[in-house]
Amino acid sequence: MIDEDGTEVFSRIWDYREDPEGILFTKEIIESDEAKTKARYIKDLFKEKIQTRFLTGFCDKSGIQRVSGVDDEDLSG
Repeated sequence: MIDEDGTEVFSRIWDYREDPEGILFTKEIIESDEAKTKARYIKDLFKEKIQTRFLTGFCDKSGIQRVSGVDDEDLSG
């Protein structure tokens, strides 16, 4: 959130643990120019970090830090 003086602030957290689907966005929201701009920003930022993340030895080639014994579980049902 952007505060009145232009400062970015952490404002609130939505808790969807009780919802069976978690957080899903409507097609209108997810296909909006704003969503695409935000997604591109996150993707570009991640691309800047991925090589360094992998080289640390703590992340796989996708840049994700896995938890052994948990992240290797098949969640497909």
